[in-house]
Amino acid sequence: IMYNYPMKKILIAVSSLVIFSACHDKRDRYAKPVIPLGGGIGGNYSIVVFPRLHDTGVIARIFIKYASNTAPSDTNSYDMAKTSVTATGKEPQVHFDSLYTGTYFIRAIYGAAYADTIIAIDSKAPAETDAYLHLK
Repeated sequence: IMYNYPMKKILIAVSSLVIFSACHDKRDRYAKPVIPLGGGIGGNYSIVVFPRLHDTGVIARIFIKYASNTAPSDTNSYDMAKTSVTATGKEPQVHFDSLYTGTYFIRAIYGAAYADTIIAIDSKAPAETDAYLHLK
């Protein structure tokens, strides 16, 4: 089949458009919405952290960084640190109270073992969020 020159250009353009649109990565259509990184003290929410080693509660040092979803460079860069305590009949835990909605990076350290988690609190979250950190 012979194509004249303008028709050939149109055919190439349409074919290219079809190929490139078919190759477009559609995963971004299903991406989770970005969670705002706000956070800090003064709100109505609490995070309760339960540090565990080999399925047993331990007395560990717990660090929290407000408005963060990544680990700070060192423990001095966290906003607050507490040591877990054992209440009668309960396993060791730490309460971070009066938090605003936002994103919090939490690290538990017990000797050489540690564990991290990210907790996002939005307006639909319960007043208290439990986090079980399994140290390794």
